[in-house]
Amino acid sequence: QADGKFSSPAVTFETYRQALQTRNTELLWSCYSETFQASLSVDRSQWEQAWREKTEAQLQGELRREIAAEEIINDRIGYLLFDATTLEPRAVSPFFYFIRAPDGWKVTSHLDSVFHRELERAIERGEFTLPGD
Repeated sequence: QADGKFSSPAVTFETYRQALQTRNTELLWSCYSETFQASLSVDRSQWEQAWREKTEAQLQGELRREIAAEEIINDRIGYLLFDATTLEPRAVSPFFYFIRAPDGWKVTSHLDSVFHRELERAIERGEFTLPGD
């Protein structure tokens, strides 16, 4: 059963924002998929330390993001596209990728092999078309 904090990609992003605002690393960690957590090059305590050391300006850069579009590709994957004018720094990706876990939609990386596999299947089934196709 999906947790209310993770009922859609947009709701998960709001949970993520709440975690940033309150500097709640436990809640922030829970927003990430298991595959994303496992892909980190540091252990959880090092990850938490890095988040605690973020400056107010860095956090505000994350908090400024506004959703331009939410796309749920199928029952397994989706993404958020952020308004480019709300991204700081400008070089940051305008996307957050999501994979559905038993407890709801979780943030993952575009490098997540499970996300890629699901995206390839969605394309094969005609559930998603890459831009320009």
